[in-house]
Amino acid sequence: RLLELPPDAESGDRGLIHSGEFANAGLAVFSKNLKAFRESESGRDFCLGANVLSPDGRGNEIRMLGEALVDLVDYFTLNASCPNTSMVQTALAGPIREIKALVGPAGGKPILVKIEPTGRLEVLEAMVECFLHAGATGFVAGNSLSAHSRDLLPGVTLPWPERRGPYPVKFGAFSGPELRGANLAMVSTLRRLAPSALIIASG
Repeated sequence: RLLELPPDAESGDRGLIHSGEFANAGLAVFSKNLKAFRESESGRDFCLGANVLSPDGRGNEIRMLGEALVDLVDYFTLNASCPNTSMVQTALAGPIREIKALVGPAGGKPILVKIEPTGRLEVLEAMVECFLHAGATGFVAGNSLSAHSRDLLPGVTLPWPERRGPYPVKFGAFSGPELRGANLAMVSTLRRLAPSALIIASG
């Protein structure tokens, strides 16, 4: 599920296209393993960001995860991709609902929102305002780039993998040096809009 790309001509850094869909044994087993790890010698300084965005954006999944993990984690992260659309309010409804659902169970621990790279800074501004108002306290920028947003890298050809079938679909997400400019612009914009927010730069 990992495709390593040739080195960047200038920096020599390599990019990756990845498609991670990781099965697990469930919340009870995960919580037990995490608790044992944190209590072990190797786990004393461990920091976990729990990705708790439910697949369908409904139900009590977020509250349940927050209540189960709040004593075991240092912060939570929610994954929200940039909508790249003029229908910002509609596109943001899911992540906003998830943030609000997590505020209580998080018990004051940071709630970060992970945002996909975007060149549309006006969209990013709308996202930041909505997420902060909902209760987010920080951001992860800028995630990795999904296939549907590959036009953010004009002139860059990436060998996106495709799911086989009568209607092939490109899948996976890209991280690499080609995203440096977009991610730096996102971090700069986030700091301007949210001077006191916790910001983790990635990608």
